[in-house]
Amino acid sequence: MHNRLATACYPELGLPMMLYLADQNRFDLESALLANANARGDNVHRGMVLGLLVGAASEEVLAMLKTGLVDHVELATEIQAFSELAVTSTAF
Repeated sequence: MHNRLATACYPELGLPMMLYLADQNRFDLESALLANANARGDNVHRGMVLGLLVGAASEEVLAMLKTGLVDHVELATEIQAFSELAVTSTAF
């Protein structure tokens, strides 16, 4: 890995690392997230933003990343309820 890429989560260090990981893994969500985790350091926040960026560039999020969560049914229900609330005029 290039020596100018740090494993810290600070924006000025994390953004170049995220872009590097996305590019090196050809914007493949699973590969990019795995590479981020294996890069070590403070990877949680970096992985969250990396997942958002690469996920937005992908056609779909892998089902295993959603259904592999222990409480995926409850989370899907909460996300759906929030989405419905957010798009209605009664949200605020």
